[in-house]
Amino acid sequence: ETKVEGKKDLELTEDTVDNNESVAKTEKEDTHETNENDNFETRQQILMYPSFEDIEDIKISNSQFVCLKKDGLVLAVGDIKCSEQISTWKNIKKIYVKDNAIYAIKEDGTVIYAGNTGYENAEYIYSWENIDRLYLADKHMLALTKNATVRAIGSNENGQCEVDEWYDI
Repeated sequence: ETKVEGKKDLELTEDTVDNNESVAKTEKEDTHETNENDNFETRQQILMYPSFEDIEDIKISNSQFVCLKKDGLVLAVGDIKCSEQISTWKNIKKIYVKDNAIYAIKEDGTVIYAGNTGYENAEYIYSWENIDRLYLADKHMLALTKNATVRAIGSNENGQCEVDEWYDI
């Protein structure tokens, strides 16, 4: 039996299915009632990870959850189309999730992402430096720098990405 650190109502156990494969079940700690809506693939992915210990932050979307470990590594469970990419990430300081994409701010203030952002000009993210926070919207994203300026990508239909003159934010 393996408990997920920091979550009192979540417990992972191994069970055997008809074809003798081990899978994980999510159960309530007090009642031990199995959640019948568990996704089989998600349960298999949970077993792939060696440890859910030392989790610093968790972000979720409709189809996945992403964990930032204290050592700067990232784990993801769910409908992850970019798991190979994030498995190489190191020195991560903050994580963000939107739809089918995962974003991270590294210790050095640069930003990386994996998956389909859906944002116009997403490639400019790789040129950003000194980033402190990200703000994700449906069609655009803003980044606040450590020196209180703002960067933006995405649709500019209503001028929402015209941030070049924003200072001391």
